[in-house]
Amino acid sequence: MKVRLLLILLLTLTISYGEISIYKIWTPYDPNLVPIMYIDINEPVLYIGIVNKDEYAHNVVVKAELNGETFTTVPIYLPPNDHMEKIVELRIPVYDDKVHNVKVSLIENGKEIVSKNIPIKCYFPIDVKNVSCQDCCEYKDGEVCYSNWFYVVLKSNPLAQSDYNAKVWINVKSGNTILYDGKKDAKTVYIPWGNEVKLSFKIPKISLNNNDKFTIETYVVVMNVTHSVEGYEKTELKRDENGIYHKYNSYKKYFYFPVIIKNIDVYNKIDRDNVDLVKKFYSNVLDEELEEIINKRNYPIYGEIPRVYVKDETTLSFINVTLENRYNKDVIVKFIWEYGNNSYYKTIKINKNSDTSFILPIYSKPGNVNIKFSVNPIEVNSYIYNTSYTLNVNPKLIAPVIIKKIILPLDQSINEDVNGTVLVGKWYNITLIIKNKYYKPLSGYIEISDNFEKGVVNYTKRVEFNISAYGVKKIKIPIIFYREVNGDLKVTLKTKNGVKDDCRIIHFYAYLPIEVKEVKYNNSILHKISVVGNGGIYTYNPIAGYNNTCIVRLKNKLNKNISCKVWVEVYNKNGKLEAKSDIKFVKFKPDEEKTLKFNLYFNEGFEGYTLIHAVPMNLENVDVIFTQGLNYHLVQIPKYYEVGRYSHLSLLGLKVSTASHEITRVVSPISIKSLKFENNKIIAEIESNSFPTNLDVNYWINVNNYKSEKYSTNLPPKSSKVVEIPISLTSGNYTIEFCAEVDNFLSIDGKKCPILIKKYLNISILENKSSIASNQVKINGSYQNNITKINISSYKKDKNNKEIKNITNLTSKKSETSIIDAILSPIKVVIVKILEILPI
Repeated sequence: MKVRLLLILLLTLTISYGEISIYKIWTPYDPNLVPIMYIDINEPVLYIGIVNKDEYAHNVVVKAELNGETFTTVPIYLPPNDHMEKIVELRIPVYDDKVHNVKVSLIENGKEIVSKNIPIKCYFPIDVKNVSCQDCCEYKDGEVCYSNWFYVVLKSNPLAQSDYNAKVWINVKSGNTILYDGKKDAKTVYIPWGNEVKLSFKIPKISLNNNDKFTIETYVVVMNVTHSVEGYEKTELKRDENGIYHKYNSYKKYFYFPVIIKNIDVYNKIDRDNVDLVKKFYSNVLDEELEEIINKRNYPIYGEIPRVYVKDETTLSFINVTLENRYNKDVIVKFIWEYGNNSYYKTIKINKNSDTSFILPIYSKPGNVNIKFSVNPIEVNSYIYNTSYTLNVNPKLIAPVIIKKIILPLDQSINEDVNGTVLVGKWYNITLIIKNKYYKPLSGYIEISDNFEKGVVNYTKRVEFNISAYGVKKIKIPIIFYREVNGDLKVTLKTKNGVKDDCRIIHFYAYLPIEVKEVKYNNSILHKISVVGNGGIYTYNPIAGYNNTCIVRLKNKLNKNISCKVWVEVYNKNGKLEAKSDIKFVKFKPDEEKTLKFNLYFNEGFEGYTLIHAVPMNLENVDVIFTQGLNYHLVQIPKYYEVGRYSHLSLLGLKVSTASHEITRVVSPISIKSLKFENNKIIAEIESNSFPTNLDVNYWINVNNYKSEKYSTNLPPKSSKVVEIPISLTSGNYTIEFCAEVDNFLSIDGKKCPILIKKYLNISILENKSSIASNQVKINGSYQNNITKINISSYKKDKNNKEIKNITNLTSKKSETSIIDAILSPIKVVIVKILEILPI
């Protein structure tokens, strides 16, 4: 029951507070509910209307809060059910004419019953009618100033109720920045009611960066209320359907500098305005290119300045500056520019309301140069316009020392008239004439480079030099080519501390004195390439087991006599030498052609290549090598042929491709893959190479005058077979000839003949009487212990091999070591020595 009574009591209190209201708030000048309520500085009061519709009486206090200050009334009694408005006057002191927010509330028993927020502002009785420079002209939304004296016109406006004493000063502003605070220079003035007064103020020197205007803010203090306006203002009394009220407007006014820097840009051309400065600055450099440009006088000339020759050198640049005079009379200005630690100035006359442009020389090192500028009228130095400009000095780089001329050699023995035409294997000189453009002695080096294969050319890669101021110097660089080339070399002249190198490309034609015109095998022997029954098709190729003739046709390309030695080598596809001809010494008359014949003997068939060597006798390290064959195949040319090599497939090329050489195919239907002596038997492996049909092969061995019986076997295509021939040998040295024959494989003058392939094996048998199972095997002329092992290898021998004196089943002559062996052991030990006999 008590809780219910308490809730009813609380509800009653809440409702009763809600019946008390602030009916309205107004001032003597404005009705209720206007956006901003204006108050008079003479009488800063608010009127508050209060109504109590509650059935209970209340005692309330009216409180106003403004800028942290509180203003209250004495308690006011409000009778119950009093629908009459109770008007309360509340004085609120305000010290400026800004808009302020006032909170008005009713307080009873220390508790806020109701509140309302209202904006208020003081009506100020004085207008700043105008602010103007004493010497000016109209410009855009303000004035161009030509004096530092300003006058301010103050006028008593319709809100004024009497005469006033006012304290007045001005501030100079650039945006929100105060340039001059004139409060310390404030003036007091008497302003009659309804009249106006004029005051003068002097401002100090104004210096702005990249800004050409400012504003004047006027401060007026009346009856401790401060009023300010940036520009000028106007208060009017209006009458219309809304009643009588005051209308207020303010207007910002700008004051402009009389002279400004309108534009700055790079001036990178040569014309009549700066050509004399350019000539003077570069007079100590022998720059023929620049002199030619200037003397043409085809102005303007772009992109040739600034120029720089050595590092950390001061160069000459130009900038173009445009000044603008906004004033309505001619002015003389002082123009200043600063960079580095230097400051320069000049006086310039500018016609009224016009622009003027001029160029400035800038002496600096390459890179960014920060330049500061300022300008002001000499007559009125109160307005200084400042700006800055970053000049990117990116000069044209000029080589201080240049290659004035290159003289390439020309060999008179070659029927050509183009410089750079030389012989392979002969030393020449490249002659360089260099020139120093600069006024100081300089040093550096000359570097030569190329993209040739290693070993193609030899020269001094780097030559250092010192050269006097404006000097000319001749430098000779020796050079020799070891192969035919038709290509370029790069010559680079580098100067110490120079900003640019001087590069040239030179071209050389390096000729071999001897030209291999033709290489061919001229055999009358044909070989069978296919078999149908006993028939067959025969074709031309070098043949194994017979003498072959290699014909080489050579030509002297020079206009003088030349001697050379010539020989032929034939290699298999793995780079192993198979045959080598005799060396022929040949003399050639100018432009003479000769045909040479070389005999070559091949022990077995293979695929490879033929190399023709032609070595001139009076040239250095020249080996004219020519590859020749019958078809194309991947072969490996030995790397030690690094000089003079070429192929008729790649004449005058920079590189010789090992994948595109013609191959030489030496024909043999079979090959003796291996040959060894073991357990009193000759064991051979016979292989069919690339023949398309089965082959009947006869085989036997010869040992001096002994010839074994003939054996026969059949070989399918691309197969091999191991065959054995028994033989009994006593101690001694033997050369065993293994022969393999295929009938009707060749056609000689229309007659079918067999082809015979041979392989040789050298063995030494020493009789050892020791019971120890240890043999001495003679290998490459020295004895080595070889426990229970016999080393055997085959060797090749041509048809001209010397006769073997040891005969099978006969006692050979004892060597000196056989006597020692007879004492040591009765055991026979077979020691096999394998030797390769190559054609000479």
